[in-house]
Amino acid sequence: MNRGRPFDYFYRFGAQFELEEAVAGWLRGQIAQIEQQLASSTDPLLEQRVEFSKLAET
Repeated sequence: MNRGRPFDYFYRFGAQFELEEAVAGWLRGQIAQIEQQLASSTDPLLEQRVEFSKLAET
């Protein structure tokens, strides 16, 4: 999660928006990592999905 804090920390001590920001940041990082793995693949269909994902962000 955020700065090495576990989910439980935000549940007990953080505000709702802090938890949401931490989860969203973690999820963006996971998505970026998966997209990088897909981009290095030789499968053209997977590469198209990565491009589509980038378009969806805008």
